[in-house]
Amino acid sequence: MTGSTLTARGLVRGNRQFLRLWVAQLVVAAVSGVGSLVIPIFLLDQATPLTLGYFLGAETLSTLAALPVGGALADKYPRTLLVRLGYLVLTGSSLLLVVGAGTTNVPFMIGAAVLSGFGWGLCLPSTRAKVADLVSPDRIEQAQSLISASLGILATIGPAIGGLLLITMSPASLLIGKAVGFVVAACVVPSARGEARLGTGQEKLSLRSMAAGAQAALKVPWVVAGSLQTTVQVLLAFAPVYVLLRFVSEPRYGNVGLGLILAISGVADLLGTIVAGRWKPARPGLWACIGFMSFAGVELCLAVNVPLPVFCAAIFIGTFGIAFHGVWWYAAINRRFEPELRGRINALDQLSAKLFEPVGMGLAIPIATAVGVSTVAMTGFAVFLIVPLLALLAPGLARYSDAPLTKTKAPVREETPVTGL
Repeated sequence: MTGSTLTARGLVRGNRQFLRLWVAQLVVAAVSGVGSLVIPIFLLDQATPLTLGYFLGAETLSTLAALPVGGALADKYPRTLLVRLGYLVLTGSSLLLVVGAGTTNVPFMIGAAVLSGFGWGLCLPSTRAKVADLVSPDRIEQAQSLISASLGILATIGPAIGGLLLITMSPASLLIGKAVGFVVAACVVPSARGEARLGTGQEKLSLRSMAAGAQAALKVPWVVAGSLQTTVQVLLAFAPVYVLLRFVSEPRYGNVGLGLILAISGVADLLGTIVAGRWKPARPGLWACIGFMSFAGVELCLAVNVPLPVFCAAIFIGTFGIAFHGVWWYAAINRRFEPELRGRINALDQLSAKLFEPVGMGLAIPIATAVGVSTVAMTGFAVFLIVPLLALLAPGLARYSDAPLTKTKAPVREETPVTGL
């Protein structure tokens, strides 16, 4: 298929709007990566570890609360305008922290966290929906692959860059730099001039309008099954693994071993994302589920004390396999639904992935302490083997499509989008 041979250069060439949106995301990823190291250091200097916990919790909860609102707004107003507004809100959050330097006023810092969460909730659905708007349907996988791979690299090196900058700069100075980065990204985002207004202008922002995306998704069995699959796997497997991987690996293999495992995971995710952008199988959902099942090996390595090379092999295979889903699923749901629903569909997709992640991470250590790490890991092992198989029972999930699979070389017929309105 010609789409599999397209290069990243071919994707951005002649598409200045996509290029600008991508560059804006790169800037945001870079400053956010630095901020992921700087903000904890800054808060620990100004207050207590408990305040840091309050900040991170408030930011997460406000992001989850704002996502449905951001999704509904993305289907009513110009999406590039909302992306720019979200970045400016994030600018305000960073500056608010700097202004509050030297104070131990916890509500003040929580206010900055809430503002940050609202900014992310406002811009994320619009960003994801806008990418699908700017590229042709046959290039969505490639666009998402390019974005995921580049953002993943920056997320990995961002904290390292922050650590180097802290040698000569104060945390407050870096937070100001982070705010400047968000302003730069807001300026780089393409103009909303000429962007079609998707909403009718008569529908008010309400719970009913925010729920329209869920109503549309519920009409598509494979979307429901895929969303439930993600939610269950995050709660019972991915979130605990994120915590237990560090809890188990460092005592077994030391800091060097843990660093090697994390580095291999990053490389595998990058390679899997690139492959997913170029490979277009007839049954992407089936291969994505096989990828999820491959991550069961990581759970087994957590449950059993294996040599470091075995753990590294398992983390490479598992992380490489799960990278397929992120690219193919994003392309499938954005092709399946009309542009008028993409904001709410993407918000719903992010909620299904993020809603129970803090719960799974927060309960991992207490449950592992009570019943043992091996029990928690073997539960995840069972989840990764069973849940994908159950999800594949849903009609269309193996293909991430409602349309029947044909063996002819006739052009692929676009599916009738679900409006749900």
